[in-house]
Amino acid sequence: MGEPASTVQLSSEEASLLEEELSIFEGVIKSLTEQRERIEGRLRTESNRARELTSQLVAATREEDKAMLASDEAVSHALRDQHTQSTTTLEKLVEQPYFARFVVEEEDQHGDPMELEYKLGFAANPDCRIVDWRKAPISKIYYEYKEGEEYSEEIQGREREGTVVLRNSISATQGSLRSVTCRYGTFHLEGGEWRKEGAGPIGDPRQHLLKNILPLITKEQFQLITEPSESALLIQGIAGSGKTTVALHRLAWLLHEDNSDIQAHEVLVLVLNPILKAYISQTLPSMGIEGVRIATYREWATEILRRTAPEFFETEAQLKFPETPSPIGISRLKRSLAYLSLLEDAAAVSTEQSLRAIDIAVLQEAEQLIARDETKLLSRDLIDQAFTRARTLESEGSIDPLEVPAFLRLSQIKRSHLLELPSEGRYFRHVVVDEVQDLSAIHLGTLVGTVKTASDLTMVGDIAQQIGADADFPGWERLQQFWKFRQEYTRYIPLTVSHRSTYPIMQFADHVQGRNSVSQGRKGRRPIWFVCRDEQQGVAAVVRWLTTAVERFPSSMTAVICASKQEAQYVLSLLKPTFGVAARLGDASSFSFEEGIIVTDVRQVKGLEFMNVLLWNPSRRTYPKNQLGRNLLYVAATRAQENLCITSWEPACGYLPHWTSKLVRGIDLASEPEEEEEEQNPFQAIDDRS
Repeated sequence: MGEPASTVQLSSEEASLLEEELSIFEGVIKSLTEQRERIEGRLRTESNRARELTSQLVAATREEDKAMLASDEAVSHALRDQHTQSTTTLEKLVEQPYFARFVVEEEDQHGDPMELEYKLGFAANPDCRIVDWRKAPISKIYYEYKEGEEYSEEIQGREREGTVVLRNSISATQGSLRSVTCRYGTFHLEGGEWRKEGAGPIGDPRQHLLKNILPLITKEQFQLITEPSESALLIQGIAGSGKTTVALHRLAWLLHEDNSDIQAHEVLVLVLNPILKAYISQTLPSMGIEGVRIATYREWATEILRRTAPEFFETEAQLKFPETPSPIGISRLKRSLAYLSLLEDAAAVSTEQSLRAIDIAVLQEAEQLIARDETKLLSRDLIDQAFTRARTLESEGSIDPLEVPAFLRLSQIKRSHLLELPSEGRYFRHVVVDEVQDLSAIHLGTLVGTVKTASDLTMVGDIAQQIGADADFPGWERLQQFWKFRQEYTRYIPLTVSHRSTYPIMQFADHVQGRNSVSQGRKGRRPIWFVCRDEQQGVAAVVRWLTTAVERFPSSMTAVICASKQEAQYVLSLLKPTFGVAARLGDASSFSFEEGIIVTDVRQVKGLEFMNVLLWNPSRRTYPKNQLGRNLLYVAATRAQENLCITSWEPACGYLPHWTSKLVRGIDLASEPEEEEEEQNPFQAIDDRS
């Protein structure tokens, strides 16, 4: 065991509780380590025995000896596999044994009070009183009752009554306790010293993974996560609210054998961004999810079209796209609900026609398209343009990128065995879709086509983060109406509290969106804004702030977020002379999650989070004054966990507050005499909690 943690500036009650929590945690780690060592010994013994039995079986000549040895060998192999699985489970538990501990007081059979302790984790361990949150009915007491509340629940066929006397959540990594949240607040353990949240900057070694928000979810959210598998979930959450994590925990719950018969290979997780795909892939094993396919929408769609429409491929892996993209009006038409509905009707009765022939036939029905268009944006002239364009593409044998989801939907209707699952042949048993707000009606139609019923979907999104070029998201209510989601089998979850960004950062982001909806959150520093006279002064300010950030948080990621890929490449060239290999480009082909400075553009970082974020010159030129510009700026700002910096020298984007606003700590470098700049060091404000 390590040295006792320092409890400087804590009350005696706080110190006592934290010492107890640390002692219990270390006792659990000791027990789990001893269990693992015992199991590893049994595994070695059984592995040797299995090899010996195999050798004897090969050498045996009499049939009766072979039969007996084969039976013994099978038993030995089964025991070896069991010990292997137990060892793997214990290794994971030693890393992160549990995330919550609660104590209840009930009456024993004599009517005397007794206390019972439970710990919630991702795998059960009876010796340490750890229960699997997905399996144990007792976990509902933690989620549905607060400390001090009385409960009365039927658990495993028995009525249980009592009081929750303690309800703590903890975080742990690599077998070490990192933080405790209890009745007195949240406390972080760093370098052997407890620090209360709000008393200074806190490093977070877990920032490269999706946060475990299980200890933080509400009673209502827990009830929805544990809904029967017949229910679809539609999750709308603000940036950093944990909506993706809630969806994945829902998936973890469904994949547990006690909750449904869905198997991991029957599940698909779809994202839009390859960087987010890599991010989620790193996280799923820690949630107890293994064997699930994760793909970007483009990867998945291309794979299916390769089998069902090979005529559109110029190579085995590359679709044949036209040299010029379609006009925006045609793009809008082919993403509309009106086009989708006619397309589905035509595909159902035109099974022998080619995909392009069905597309052309639909575009000849101008009156029906206009009649079904609720947006009133489609016109006969636009439909005629789309028809002419389709004829041109037909002659070229090419497919427009915007047509990929439409032709995928046609393929789903026309052909069976698209997904080649061994159980159902055609359908996935469950599909989780992230960033759904950046999908059009056609995209959504293909998602509905992957499952037997819409109730097999979990869809996650945030309208305020809609930045996709193809985004014509019809809205949650319209989505339910169009695909006839049965109300009793559809659950809508709003998540309104950010677990990522501090309250001041979320207030800043709320202003960007022109809202006033954030009313609570984690304490932290206001964003800092350096107003510079020109780019040269701006680069100097950026270098000094980044230097402070990297020195203060050496094991964390710091992101410089630009408006475009081209700008990110240019900014990296300005930072390389100072930071060398510590600064790197973050794009779809080279994004990594090691500590240091990553220079990237806003479209690459959806769903990601960083300890420190710097917004590079967010000007009227780079963030246009429209909803897309507003959303891009909102996404950029809400990537920050603790520290947000804005550095500008051009006229600032109109959605930002004024630099003198109370929402930011504005520092006017532009008006300072050049000789005085080096005398001041406002950059240490990264440690200022004002």
